[in-house]
Amino acid sequence: MLSHTLSERWSAFRRLPHLIRPTGKTFGVCMNSGHETAALALYLKEEGASVLLLQETTTIDEAVERAIEADCHVLLFGSPERVLDLPAPAAAREPGLLQLSSGTTGPARVIGRSWSSIETECDAYNRALQQGLGIEQLTPVILAPVSHSYGLICGVMSAQRRGVTAQIEDSRNPKRMLAMLREHPEHLVYGVPILLHVLDALAGGQPVFHTLMNSGAPLTPPLFERLQRSSRRLMQQYGCSELGCISLSTEAEEVQDVGLPLDTHQLSAGASLSQPQEIIVHHRPTDRRIATGDLGSIQAGGKLVVMARTDDLINVSGRKVLPSAVEHVLLDIPGVAEAVVYRGRHPVMGERVHALVVGREPLTEQVIQAACRTRLPGYQVPAQIRLVERIPRLPSGKISRHRLTEEEQG
Repeated sequence: MLSHTLSERWSAFRRLPHLIRPTGKTFGVCMNSGHETAALALYLKEEGASVLLLQETTTIDEAVERAIEADCHVLLFGSPERVLDLPAPAAAREPGLLQLSSGTTGPARVIGRSWSSIETECDAYNRALQQGLGIEQLTPVILAPVSHSYGLICGVMSAQRRGVTAQIEDSRNPKRMLAMLREHPEHLVYGVPILLHVLDALAGGQPVFHTLMNSGAPLTPPLFERLQRSSRRLMQQYGCSELGCISLSTEAEEVQDVGLPLDTHQLSAGASLSQPQEIIVHHRPTDRRIATGDLGSIQAGGKLVVMARTDDLINVSGRKVLPSAVEHVLLDIPGVAEAVVYRGRHPVMGERVHALVVGREPLTEQVIQAACRTRLPGYQVPAQIRLVERIPRLPSGKISRHRLTEEEQG
């Protein structure tokens, strides 16, 4: 079911020469508007074309480079009317969606998925979402970028397949976002941690959300607790670029709880929190097995808990340190607002635990280290703590521990 606005946009697209017969072509799409991004993606899907989604903050030079790497025929930049022809790719491809990996552990790479596989994901996602929760009565409000699969597939396309029109908030103005939530009080919000933190602070502790979905990165324990208080229901989901959504928690009990796998997936991981293992996903429809690069464990009842990236583990003299375990201790220290733990390197001692800390009141490294020593084994206590005004993040809002290590090494 198409909304009236979406139908109008499709009619406008059909009047543009480069969009009249798009079948079989691949379009790089880098729009200033989430509405335009979603409308173009759905139109090109319907017409049998492929789409490379690029973030709105991408420069034109980078967008051209990425579009050529992905074998796009043309690049639509800024608006559907602005088209740049590219060198014709040598081979045809099955129509689908192309995206860039998050880039948290290295250079971003192009990952492609067929439209049919995405439809299968949407149907499995809706089955997991509609477990007698009344979700079908809620208006999806998409605050996450639709240039990512979380916002586009889980937020917009899955809603469309269950006959609901999602509301996309293009403005990056938090006050406008809160106004949209008040305009649609019976809502299902798709957000990411950095944005949810801003909205929670702006609301001043008042109830903000009806039903809230988090994805893309874990919430900090303090923010998780605040969002539980300011929403009727807090949900979380977990996925990867190759498969989309993997698991969904319809009532998150703690920060790392990402619920049960979709019925199209079978998972293997560690058997306990103390012995996490890499999460391996068996995608039944295609018989694909994907090693996610994430560490996790499967709890009683089949619930998945995601704990860290495998390459985020810190090897301190042969003993493995899980960054999230140290972060939880840091965040319990009075006056600590945010913290991230990552791998440092010493020319003689090898790998060490390093941390960045944002304080909400004056703190010293010595005070923080002393507090850590009362709760952590010596090898887990951060050898270096830097007090900063903010934690560096990628454009997606994620924190890259890998990048923090590289930048520190210079």
